[in-house]
Amino acid sequence: MKLLLSYCLIFLFAYAESLCIVHTITPKTKNSISEIISNANSGDTILIKKGYYKSRTILIDKPITIIGEKNTIIDAENTAELFVVKADNVSIIGLNLKNIVYNSLKDNSAILVENASNIKLKNNKIENSFFAVYIKRSNNIELHNNTIKGNSVKEALSGNAIHIWYCTNVIADKNNLSGHRDGIYIEFSKNCLITNNNSHNNLRYGLHFMFSDSCDYERNTFNHNGAGVAVMYSKYISMTYNNFSLNRGTASYGLLLKDISNSVINRNVFTSNTVGIYAEGTNRCMITENDFRNNAWALRFLSNCFDNTISFNNFYTNTFEFATNKGTFRNKMENNYWSSAKIFDLNRDGISDIPHRPMTLFAYLVETYSETLILNRSFFIKILNLSETLLPSITPKDIVDDRPLMAPHKYDKNR
Repeated sequence: MKLLLSYCLIFLFAYAESLCIVHTITPKTKNSISEIISNANSGDTILIKKGYYKSRTILIDKPITIIGEKNTIIDAENTAELFVVKADNVSIIGLNLKNIVYNSLKDNSAILVENASNIKLKNNKIENSFFAVYIKRSNNIELHNNTIKGNSVKEALSGNAIHIWYCTNVIADKNNLSGHRDGIYIEFSKNCLITNNNSHNNLRYGLHFMFSDSCDYERNTFNHNGAGVAVMYSKYISMTYNNFSLNRGTASYGLLLKDISNSVINRNVFTSNTVGIYAEGTNRCMITENDFRNNAWALRFLSNCFDNTISFNNFYTNTFEFATNKGTFRNKMENNYWSSAKIFDLNRDGISDIPHRPMTLFAYLVETYSETLILNRSFFIKILNLSETLLPSITPKDIVDDRPLMAPHKYDKNR
């Protein structure tokens, strides 16, 4: 009986599969894309041939797959948003969507996904949108290899390239994101995996976490943004193998940490940022095996950061290696390589016999009196720092690496 039932189920699934239809649309098709999708059945595929299509909002309320040929352009002409997905098991692949209307009262998007699951957005190109992809109250979402380019000029008048709100299990991989307020914005979400994206030239952040936890981002590049990444009011965030570079400005950072805890920052590279990592209210985090190169400040830790571990990092030719705003420092710092350190190793164990104090007197003065920055690289400052190194009396005594490395720490950069 069980065998017969199995055969019946297999037959029914095969029969249902055979009923799925491929609807082909060309620029000469009389019915609009919206009408054809409305008349399609669940499980159907909509194939849109290459060409130029004008369209208004397209509602997707059933499980379907939409595939565009190369050079399939759908233009909202700055009068509407485009796809609104309110069904599970929907895929949108290979479309070029453009010219989404700006509206300060609505979050108009090229693709809006709302209360849905098992959604795939792949190989799409989105240009000149307010929000490009907006995902709300959804789960099991995949975004692969999408190119999103905006023309935003002011933060207050721009949306995000990928906006994730109240979601779980979102994967964003190999997307190219530029010209928006944030490249990726994640709020009130869990278990998001952000990998291999290139987020650049965005007005605010390349990636932005708010009130989220248990998320990973790995092997992404963040450069030329207002700031590289901001992780705020979040916990259990893993940040590994990312590249933060050229995020410059008076209030810019490679990585901004604000009120986060129990997170890992491991094997990243920070190059030529105003500040490599800026931290406030950051607790119980591991900052290990990162490279800091040619930043104005490598690390700025406010005094309300506790129980963090800073070890086995390499600091190369940063203007300031470390700075803080108060004299207290309740974190663990050891076994880092500091290119400015005066090092000796008589017993040849690879650890310098002389502790290194990464916060110079000049860095301390700049934190207190920012106007003194004009004296940077002057002979007077060199004398000042040298005297403080020999007889430290002003800089906080707790900010010291008692076991600085003689040579840069080596780790597997390719894993």
